[in-house]
Amino acid sequence: MRKAAMLGLIAAAGLSLGAADGTVSTSDSSNAGTIIIEVRPLQSAVRLDGVPVGTAHDLIARPLYVRPGSHILSVTSPGFIPSTIQVDVRPAWGTRIWVDLVPDRRG
Repeated sequence: MRKAAMLGLIAAAGLSLGAADGTVSTSDSSNAGTIIIEVRPLQSAVRLDGVPVGTAHDLIARPLYVRPGSHILSVTSPGFIPSTIQVDVRPAWGTRIWVDLVPDRRG
């Protein structure tokens, strides 16, 4: 099975079970907010509340349904300075986040 397909299955399983990262299943999304995450570079690893949600490439134009409240979004990629952002999600509201990681030139 291709890596992208496997990651999609893992992410779908986590979303349908109500993962610990605050995501909710699409069937329970009536009160949820959404986050759309756009990150460069595309190989960056993205975590929501410490739980991996995929690479930037996996998340292109894909909304994540999350519980309302404050969440921590972390983005890392080899050779780049990591970025951590606090995201406040409102019920039934969409939030789009853009992250451009900065190359690490420290050595």
